[in-house]
Amino acid sequence: MKRFTPLVILSAMVLALLLSLPAFAVEVTVDGTQVQASYQEPTTNKTGTPLTDLHHTTLFYAMPPTAAGTACKTTPASSQTGGATITATCLVPTMLDQEADVRFTVTATDTSGNVSDPSIPVDRRLDFLAPAAPQ
Repeated sequence: MKRFTPLVILSAMVLALLLSLPAFAVEVTVDGTQVQASYQEPTTNKTGTPLTDLHHTTLFYAMPPTAAGTACKTTPASSQTGGATITATCLVPTMLDQEADVRFTVTATDTSGNVSDPSIPVDRRLDFLAPAAPQ
């Protein structure tokens, strides 16, 4: 029976974790219903090999109870190898006198139509609810 050392097991676990992580993180700022997201295009495939066929990235928002996100901005790739910092702006539909928790993610799509896993989600509250009058 072959025995694996703790270092080999730990290395395999770290590699599995790295391969499962999204390729990019998103920063989101909110100004009213206008949302601005900044992120860097991925430069590698999920396997870690260099990306050579990036086509576009897509910014999504999701508001409960909707589990699936709604695409609000698709941005053509800066190049097929990615790497550029993208700033995308979209409007999130909300109503006056309400608050809404909104989740934002980004995906990358290659020229073959393969879509990445979503980025790490970013949650923001859109607040259009006025405070009560002072007494």
